[in-house]
This record gives sequence, structure tokens and C-alpha cells, in this order.
Amino acid sequence: HHEVGTGQHEIELTFYPAVLSGDHYQLAKLILREFSEEAGMKVTFMPKLFSKRAGNGLHLHMFIQKEEHNIFHDENG
Repeated sequence: HHEVGTGQHEIELTFYPAVLSGDHYQLAKLILREFSEEAGMKVTFMPKLFSKRAGNGLHLHMFIQKEEHNIFHDENG
């Protein structure tokens, strides 16, 4: 989906086990670079190219389970 900066988008990958997620992440970057090159464009994952423009970033969303329970969720707050 679109983000704040011009031409800036967030791409969310489905949750998978850690090693498989790492493989999917690398494959996604490769696909994005190849696709953008074919379109005569560039893609970057650098955090901030210009001081007065919105920066890009790469962040991970984590979901960790222990015995089918989300360890980031506490029912008591």
C-alpha cells in the first residue's frame, strides 16, 4: 500500500517460519529490483536519501508463538 513519500510503498509478506521468511524477503528484493530495472526505474531500501523528503525503510513485523500462544499478547494488559 502507498506510504507518505512520493513513490513510496509498503509491501507486507505473509508470516512464515524465520528461515523461510528470510528466503522470501531476499526473493522479494530481487523481484523488485528486476521489475524496476525493466521499467527503467530504481528501487532502494536505503533509510533516507534526501534530508527534506520522507525516508524509506525496511522493517520487520514479528509474530512469535510458544505453544500456539502469541508471546507478544498479554490478556491482562
